[in-house]
Amino acid sequence: MRRRRRTNKQFLGLSKMKTFCAIAIALTVGSALAGDTDSFARRTSKCQENVDNMSFEFDKSNPVYKSIDEYRGKCQLHLILDPVKRTSEVRFTSDGKTILTIPGFGTSFRTDEDDHLYVAVPGGEGGIVSAYDLRDGKKLWESKLKAISVLSHSAYRSEVTMSNSSVTGPAGAVAYVLTIHGHETFGDYIEILDCETGKLLAHRQFDSVEDSKPASESKLK
Repeated sequence: MRRRRRTNKQFLGLSKMKTFCAIAIALTVGSALAGDTDSFARRTSKCQENVDNMSFEFDKSNPVYKSIDEYRGKCQLHLILDPVKRTSEVRFTSDGKTILTIPGFGTSFRTDEDDHLYVAVPGGEGGIVSAYDLRDGKKLWESKLKAISVLSHSAYRSEVTMSNSSVTGPAGAVAYVLTIHGHETFGDYIEILDCETGKLLAHRQFDSVEDSKPASESKLK
């Protein structure tokens, strides 16, 4: 059977169709990205509004003990203390297999319904917040906290506590966020990160104790 050769008109028609499809895909992707950008901007605005109306609070209880007490994940937890090296770590295991190990003392962590683990580790100015999948221990993202602005120092104290919650945007969309309270030598701060990406949604620095109030008066709406 002979194959029919395409005419120039047919090639031109196919070329136009491919070009049209490419443009349509680009417009669709561009529209989706623009929508995501608008949604993120709205969440940022809502979170910043909440933070601007909050007063600073800091829970003085040991963050790792508090995190263990409130842990609702599927993995088993093991707090390992080394009295000689004066170090500690938290080990997450499943069926006898170690899934993930994180630092102990000073660390605050939370889980969500999808078995994602969020870990805040203080250090220097601010610290690091990371997200992991507790099914396989894979790191999903990592963010350096903005914390407070410090020009220089010789000795520095940095403590963090973290909670996870939801915030409702202007259009009624619900987003899940991490709220970090940082207590440092030269000031305090509240920082809100997006659970899905680790991106900064809101930040406020407190330079004096006059901004501080009891924990019951400081809640994320």
